[in-house]
Amino acid sequence: MRGRYMQKDNMKKLSVFLIIVLLLACSATHEIHLKADGSIYSGGKAISDEELKNNYAFSEVILRVNHDVPYEKVTELMGKLKEGGVKKVTINANISLEE
Repeated sequence: MRGRYMQKDNMKKLSVFLIIVLLLACSATHEIHLKADGSIYSGGKAISDEELKNNYAFSEVILRVNHDVPYEKVTELMGKLKEGGVKKVTINANISLEE
């Protein structure tokens, strides 16, 4: 009889552990780099629009943008991220004050 209770207790602990792991995986932060030509990179590799929509849902994104990227490309990418279910976008712009 005692063994059955221990099994239930272990199953509860395992369930809680799995829920925590899933929550942590969903709340990951990803860095995305937007180049002036409109190409998008993450982790050093180019990513497609399809990957944007499928791989970043429920996550937070740090969007790194160089000073030479047109504003329209930034807003277009932010729209794609929103469509993909990203919950938060932080923009990190590299601005040059030199002419």
